[in-house]
Amino acid sequence: MSWLSEWIKKLFYSSNKTATEPHNISSAALVNKLREAGFPPHVYIFRPDRSYALPKKDWLLWQYGSWYKKVLKGLDIAGWDKLFDCDDFARLYADLCQACHAAGNSRSEGIAVGKLAYIEAPGRPHAINFAVTDVGVIFVEPQWAKEVKLTDEQVRSIYWATLW
Repeated sequence: MSWLSEWIKKLFYSSNKTATEPHNISSAALVNKLREAGFPPHVYIFRPDRSYALPKKDWLLWQYGSWYKKVLKGLDIAGWDKLFDCDDFARLYADLCQACHAAGNSRSEGIAVGKLAYIEAPGRPHAINFAVTDVGVIFVEPQWAKEVKLTDEQVRSIYWATLW
């Protein structure tokens, strides 16, 4: 076992049963849930895995979120910087979440946490994370590991989404 997976398990991973729902959803079912949540039909949602585990919202926001903030602190990432901006935060959040999922014993290939880009305000694109959880689709601001609510207009402005 690598030092990284040992570190993930030691610092964070208590039990995969607390992290995800016991069932998997197919890639197609995941896209259907995102479309029902308002993701625009013209946006292709890249999803490389055949099945996804649904993270529990509480796990994602509290256990994983607390651990993720410690990782940011350990990497000396205090906040937005032109060298580490919103898309970098979104990538790190999703990739570390997948690493935690892989360290568990789930039968699904991926975890339903991805990255997206949308128009936060006119002329201001922004990248954040999305997740299909046990309670539905949520959006997460990865700079603070906190849930954010998007307006209907912001959801319609999503122009890029991926689980890769």
